[in-house]
Amino acid sequence: MLAALALHLCAGLGIVKLELTQELRDRFLPDDPAVASLEREEELFGVGETVVVLVESPTELDARALPRQLRTWSRELAALQGVNGVTTLLDLPTIAWDSPSSWRITTLADSDHPVEAAYRHPIARTSFLRRDRRGALLVLSLDVGADTRAGAQATVMGELEKWIEARPEPYTFTPAGSLPFQMAAIDVAHRDVAVIVAPLATLVLVILSLSFRSFRCAAVIVAVSALNISGTFGLAGLLGWQISHFSLVVAAVILTVGLLDGIHLTYGYCRLRRQDLSADAAIASAMWEVFPPCLWTSLTTMAGFCALQWSSLPQIRQFGALAAVGTAWALLSSFTILPFLLNRFDPRGSLGLVSGVSRLTRLHRPRSVLAITLVALALTAPGLAGLDIRADFPRLFGDRHPITEKLERIEEDWGGIAAVSFLLRLREPHRLGDPEVIERLTDFARLLGQRELVTSVTSPVELLAVGANSFRGAFGRNPTAEEMRAVIEGLRSADLPPAQAKALGTWIHREQELLRVVARVRMMQPERFPAFVRDLHGFEDGLDDLFEVRLTGWPLVYKNMERALLGEILQSFVLAFSAVGVLLLLAVRSLRLWLIALVPNLIPLWLVLGALGLSGAGFSSGLLLAPGVALGLVVDDTIHFVLALRDELSSGSGLDDAISRTLERSGVPLSITSAMLVAGFGALLLSAFRGNQILAVVMIAVAVVAWLADLVLLPVLLGVLERRGTRQ
Repeated sequence: MLAALALHLCAGLGIVKLELTQELRDRFLPDDPAVASLEREEELFGVGETVVVLVESPTELDARALPRQLRTWSRELAALQGVNGVTTLLDLPTIAWDSPSSWRITTLADSDHPVEAAYRHPIARTSFLRRDRRGALLVLSLDVGADTRAGAQATVMGELEKWIEARPEPYTFTPAGSLPFQMAAIDVAHRDVAVIVAPLATLVLVILSLSFRSFRCAAVIVAVSALNISGTFGLAGLLGWQISHFSLVVAAVILTVGLLDGIHLTYGYCRLRRQDLSADAAIASAMWEVFPPCLWTSLTTMAGFCALQWSSLPQIRQFGALAAVGTAWALLSSFTILPFLLNRFDPRGSLGLVSGVSRLTRLHRPRSVLAITLVALALTAPGLAGLDIRADFPRLFGDRHPITEKLERIEEDWGGIAAVSFLLRLREPHRLGDPEVIERLTDFARLLGQRELVTSVTSPVELLAVGANSFRGAFGRNPTAEEMRAVIEGLRSADLPPAQAKALGTWIHREQELLRVVARVRMMQPERFPAFVRDLHGFEDGLDDLFEVRLTGWPLVYKNMERALLGEILQSFVLAFSAVGVLLLLAVRSLRLWLIALVPNLIPLWLVLGALGLSGAGFSSGLLLAPGVALGLVVDDTIHFVLALRDELSSGSGLDDAISRTLERSGVPLSITSAMLVAGFGALLLSAFRGNQILAVVMIAVAVVAWLADLVLLPVLLGVLERRGTRQ
């Protein structure tokens, strides 16, 4: 015991070496072409780590005062630690014509009336101004290194929040974009740990205290489970793992799973002590009786979690690895540390509220149980067959969560600020000035802007439109094709001043001869986004004859990640089913028993997923963990029941008597462990993440149905099928 305790404590000390991953993008798909294109876009066009600040006013912006205010805000924001520069509508490029054959690149800041010019400027009008003229945005470019990205970004966001708090009315300042969204999600993940684990520990203490009528007994079990959490994360620290912020919620899962073996051992000890066995004899007999099924159930639970190692998403693999390690720690601590504590504190209370479980589970008729089961399966079969895969990004939070409300408000007022980009390189560079190419790009931008979720499109062609308007205003006619060709050729070769080159470089990379077309899109309607992505790829194919096209943007990165997750659901379940099925067969050592035992483990998933399909809720990426993990957990009760039944049969009891004795022996601990699963996953309902909430509902339903299946349906199946097999 002392050696095991020392091992746990040494592993727990590794927590001081535990590091949270510093690279936010570590949680995206490693081989996603959209990520590679995004990095390419950031490198070539200088649009890397950015934060958008929405400046809003209760009334229409003051056109005379706004340029001065923008310059002041830009200067103050550029002075913040980690900010490399600030871009406003004043920095947008435009073409000024001195004569029909003489032009130059300037910025809106050089205009006599910059704001009025911005309302006519297509890029400023669609990307830098609120649609009702009551807001403008500023783009902050961050100067952070890859090694300190997350820490530096957190620092920048903190400095930005302080700067915003110091701004007087009437303007309001709102940080937006992918980075604030990610950082807000990380903050929520941290709060989730405190919000979930503390109430869960309290609830578990209450349930165990009522079950065993001993607070001391409950405290001992929970304390050992807490050691599993420290040991798991400590071991991760000793191994040099970098833990994702979103893997911290696994602490609640480890706490719950770590209780199960301890409950079986404690119940066995208390039952034997009431039979007048000494403490030493009771603990020895309980360990001899409980260890084999606990070993098998730990292996099946680990198999369910290990099936997640085939996910393409790093944090999913990490979640599965941590949970599997926590399960192994739980087995070790339950049979090394807990026996000593039980012997030391000697809890011998009665079993309180659940003492009559074994009698309640036998108040049924076999034919009624089978009939009800068949009817339930038939009713939910259409829902299971019609269960559809449903996208849910970016609705990661509940509908009433402040982040969701903020995103919906931005989408309503600004048309959304999520963007997808087309990076275009002409296959024949010498044709860049051809009117045909210009016309093709113009048509492409116009058609893209007509897509249902697109609110605006900005393109280098828009710069030419600004030039054409200015040309028409100055000379009373549109520029000729030759004059426009001269402009394009000049854009490729002109030696521009740094400010103008930077302004132009956001849209045109002259050395690489790349054009950047950006579409602003709505994202708060996730059910419509997959079809929109197919449209985008259709545009990509339609431009293929003229351009080499690379499609990118944060919405596509997230959508590709979600599509990969949804595609892995069936794979993870098949892997978990294969591993758990083999372990179950090895545990029961009987093909007949194995086939019977599979039924109460597949029925809960059938019924719950079928009900989910009938409700129309759909199967989202938030449920990726559910099928495989649920199977690995619910099979635990079956193993305990079947192995206990086999022990009773080996002692010479008849089948009916053996089933009755097994219910008396296993009904109570299986009920307590099922209550622990309900409490553990029920605590996830407190999470702010929609995926955790959906997972909680499904896992609670599966745990309840599995409890009924193991204590009501399984005895009926064993009584009917085993008796028939014996007669044959």
